[in-house]
Amino acid sequence: MTYTSPSAAPMAGPRSPLSPGGADGRAARRNRLAGGALVLVLLAVSAFAIWSSQATSQASARAVIANRLSDDYAKAANAVGGEESL
Repeated sequence: MTYTSPSAAPMAGPRSPLSPGGADGRAARRNRLAGGALVLVLLAVSAFAIWSSQATSQASARAVIANRLSDDYAKAANAVGGEESL
């Protein structure tokens, strides 16, 4: 029976950062997932910003129309009051 020491076992070469196995592979996969998640978050924030600006613009337009209608009713009420005082 022959004994081989652990130091006599062949050593593997250095792993590439892009290799699929081992800790380097897990770190690379985590980095890709984190990058993808960051892209999704940025897209979601951008979409929310666009939606909120559109919603604000529409609300502003409705407020202008409501203000004009209120002014018209105020003028009409003033005119009716003037006619009734005659």
